[in-house]
Amino acid sequence: MERVIPILRASARIFAPSPELSFVTTSISTAFLFKDSIIPPTYLVGRLLFPTVVTDSAALERIFQNSQLYWTLVRPPQLTDTSFTGKYRVRLGHLPRFGFKIARADVADYFIKAASDNTLVRKIVGVSN
Repeated sequence: MERVIPILRASARIFAPSPELSFVTTSISTAFLFKDSIIPPTYLVGRLLFPTVVTDSAALERIFQNSQLYWTLVRPPQLTDTSFTGKYRVRLGHLPRFGFKIARADVADYFIKAASDNTLVRKIVGVSN
């Protein structure tokens, strides 16, 4: 992660939107950063079992938030290799309640939709089964 952060900072400067350029970045983060999630208790579990992941993910998100980019961060819970269902829930700023898992294919589907949704610019979105 130490090598990635300077690259992201440089990218944020290079691709910062201007009146002539509209640039949208959609990135995937971790559900561990939802501090208000009680069921599942993602932040608590993340801090206890994966402290480096939580620290690095928080740093990555701060870079996006402090940039001039148009971004959307998608935070899924545990990713599975199950088939695409097209049935998932999203919640702005939070992990959907009782959202424990989601298929990678469903996250990819939402990722594409989020990238073209202007209402999600500079927002964090939780997505789960």
